[in-house]
Parts: sequence; structure tokens; C-alpha cells
Amino acid sequence: AFRRAEADPSVRWAVWANDHTFLVAENLACYLKTLSTTAPVYAGMRMWGPCCGLFNSGAAGFAVNRPALQLLTSRWRELAGTDDDEKCNPEKPKAHIATCLARLDRR
Repeated sequence: AFRRAEADPSVRWAVWANDHTFLVAENLACYLKTLSTTAPVYAGMRMWGPCCGLFNSGAAGFAVNRPALQLLTSRWRELAGTDDDEKCNPEKPKAHIATCLARLDRR
């Protein structure tokens, strides 16, 4: 879904939520308008668990803007077909968008 969103130049934000998450689209859109459109933004709760460290919660939902999508998909292209970086590699079961974006944000 994120790769398709990044490929569409009209997409400014991608939102991820579970099928039982209730969103008020108008309120979310109003909030997202207050955030940067030029710097990568992860809008959501980065959670911490003793089992897996930093992770994102689809139950609470989160949004990433176009620059963040571009960071993620660029990193995913670099990792394609490798066993590297299990936290950023979307082919790995332990991949976490929150952890990956936190790492990419420090580069």
C-alpha cells in the first residue's frame, strides 16, 4: 500500500489503521494540515514493548507524509532481495515502520 501511495504524486499522506479503528476523516485531515509537508513526518504513537522494542500500532493508526514515504520506499528498494536490516525490510516478519523511520531520520 505504501509503495502504491508513494508512486502516486497526488498522495500527500498515507494512513494505516486496523479494520476496527474508527477515524473521523475531517478531523484527521485538519490535524495533518498543521504538520510539515517537506520534512518526513510519522504521525502516530511510537510504542515500546519488551518483546520487540519500538513499534507502530495499527490499532491506534498512524500516518506518514510523502517525504517519509519516499524515505521508506527508497530504503525498501535498497533492501530488496537481501537479508539485511530486519527492522526496515518489509519482507521480514519483524519489520517495524516506526523503528525504520526513526533510524532513517537520524541519517
